[in-house]
Amino acid sequence: MKGYIFTPEGMKINYSGQGEVDLVLPDKYRENNPVLLAIHGTNRKSTSYRDVGFYRFQRDKALENGYIFVSLSNGGDTWGLDDGLMNLIVLYNYIMGRGVSTSLA
Repeated sequence: MKGYIFTPEGMKINYSGQGEVDLVLPDKYRENNPVLLAIHGTNRKSTSYRDVGFYRFQRDKALENGYIFVSLSNGGDTWGLDDGLMNLIVLYNYIMGRGVSTSLA
């Protein structure tokens, strides 16, 4: 598994670490792997899917099944707030526009 941590341009950053993305490629990475965008609970981070057992289990199951796993640090702005929604839209557009196969292979 190969992972990348980055912050796409256009993220709303209200505190340190907000807008950080953790993108992990499955061992059997191909250009047409499906993408799973994980949306965490309030005050978690994109890296919670590496550090917290319950979240790590979800990430590992997705990777085992061939998914590219993407998570976003949105902290307290995750649920129902404009900046959190904007960050999800920025990330979605980043993935769809650039394509993970061309930007990370």
